[in-house]
Amino acid sequence: MSSHTLFFTIPGMPMGKARPRFRRNGMAYTPKETKQYEQKIKDIALHQANICQYIKPSEDTPMRMHITAWYPIPASYSNKKRQQIQDGTLQPNKKPDLDNIMKIIADALNHIAYHDDKQIVECVLRKQYVAENNDPNVAVFVEAMYE
Repeated sequence: MSSHTLFFTIPGMPMGKARPRFRRNGMAYTPKETKQYEQKIKDIALHQANICQYIKPSEDTPMRMHITAWYPIPASYSNKKRQQIQDGTLQPNKKPDLDNIMKIIADALNHIAYHDDKQIVECVLRKQYVAENNDPNVAVFVEAMYE
């Protein structure tokens, strides 16, 4: 991978960016769980960036992002549903919405993978079931389209 390519995984259930909440006085705030998940993403991304000697591209570099949210197969699923998952005909159409997953990750990577998430010009988003006995996670791949 080049110095403008970053790949990492976020362990645990996929989480989306929650809507802002409002106090009685009308002031908006970000929910605690959203802040904690964004910080988790930042910590993992910074650690991986240091390992692979990632170099943040210039402010005008277009960026590409791929995100795969991996969900566990519910224990209650029948053998028929498990076979559909194996065949690729059953996908996890559950919350959070893909756009909210992208938003929390894109926002968390500001000033780490790029200067601002407005640089993202291409994004592939996907929800998948993990193989049996594997843990849920979110895989993130970010790269400069050209530098």
